[in-house]
Amino acid sequence: MKKCMDKEVDNDKNLSNIQDSFDQKIKLFQKEITNKLEQKYKENCSSLELKIQKIEEENKEKITTLEQMISDLEKIIHQKDEKINSLEGEIKQKISEIELDHYKHLKDIQDKYDQKTEQFQNEIKQIKTENEANIKAIKQKNKEKYQQLETENKNRIENLEGIIKEKEVKIASLEEDITRTDQLIQTLETRVNRNENAHLNDIKMLANNILEKGEKINSLDIQREKAVEINNTQNKKIDKIINDQKNLINFVFKPKYTQIKNKWKYIDRRFKCCEDNCINTNTPTGKCKNGNGFIEIINDTDIKYNKCIEGKGENKKAELDSENKLNKPKNYCISSSFYYYEIKIKKEGIDHSTFGFRNTKGYIVLGNDGCIWYSPVPLSKEKVSFKIPSFSWNDGDILGCGVVFPPTKILEKHPYVFFTQNGNQIGKAVLLKEESDDYYQLYANLNCLSIKTNFGNDLDAKPFCFDISKHLFAEEFYN
Repeated sequence: MKKCMDKEVDNDKNLSNIQDSFDQKIKLFQKEITNKLEQKYKENCSSLELKIQKIEEENKEKITTLEQMISDLEKIIHQKDEKINSLEGEIKQKISEIELDHYKHLKDIQDKYDQKTEQFQNEIKQIKTENEANIKAIKQKNKEKYQQLETENKNRIENLEGIIKEKEVKIASLEEDITRTDQLIQTLETRVNRNENAHLNDIKMLANNILEKGEKINSLDIQREKAVEINNTQNKKIDKIINDQKNLINFVFKPKYTQIKNKWKYIDRRFKCCEDNCINTNTPTGKCKNGNGFIEIINDTDIKYNKCIEGKGENKKAELDSENKLNKPKNYCISSSFYYYEIKIKKEGIDHSTFGFRNTKGYIVLGNDGCIWYSPVPLSKEKVSFKIPSFSWNDGDILGCGVVFPPTKILEKHPYVFFTQNGNQIGKAVLLKEESDDYYQLYANLNCLSIKTNFGNDLDAKPFCFDISKHLFAEEFYN
């Protein structure tokens, strides 16, 4: 028992010694670690201080270098500023010299231009004076010739009227003689019937008288036939004079077609295919880049309407004019004149289109709504329309438009415009107001419509559908 207790005491001591030894080792280990950490920290601090010192030395050199570079740059900038100021002075001097030379050159050009202009104006005045003198002489000759012709025709008509009156008087006298003779014969026949048996001799005498009267009547019949022949001859002469007068009137009033070679050229820039205006007068072919529907000038006479790409664009209207204008006659003109053209239509869709004439003051057109639209003043409320009954545009129709100018000296006649369809005039003519412009231009407003045009450039190879030779001066007009 005692041994066991001693053994336990020894064990407790051993455990206590082991614990003390373990605690000492831990303390030594902690101290060792602390020393190492302190040494490591000192080494790190020393290394960091060296690195910081090294970096400061390196940065000091760089800062010095940068300061030197800045100083050099400031010197260079100062030199550049001085050079720029110097160059600016030289440039200003050069510009002054160039402007002076340019002014002298322009003044020489202006002087030469003024001299040329004065020379041209003098030549133009001289030519104008000569032309006015020639025109005046021609007008005077034509006037004298017309007055002479009118006087001769008037005298001839008066002479013929006198002869006809004389013949009519003679014929009336002969008819009265024949009437009296017929009455006398009837009276004698009555007396003969009453006194047939009592007055045979008287009857024979009367019969002889009747025979004599018959011979006289035959003679009168011959004279009457001669008078009729003379009258017929005179009537033929009168008819010839009347026909000559009609021909003269037709010559004066029947419009003479005037041929002017033409083509489609100008696309109105106010109505674009898109904001880019890719189809225009200078670039009239191709399709709109943005997919809108618009016209394309294929050649001088043919206009193709390209419809829009479905779901991308829209069909836009286009307005276009011809290259050449139709000018009103200004000089002395004794006969009417007119201009005419036709289009063959092809529908590409459903929309409003028109064609006709226009100028700076207004327009007159035929629309596919069956109306003639007339506006003598642009953007004016004076615009009027005339509905043509039972009229419509059909695919393949040939539509025509003409403008007629009367003789310049016949003031009671006014210019007018008419329209045709497949060779026949449609509706009435439209009188043009006197304040209209001095010219008209061929015009078309197209939307979903293609056209082929006959301007009359070669009527032998391609005649009009409408017979222009049969067109007389219009008598019926819209009010």
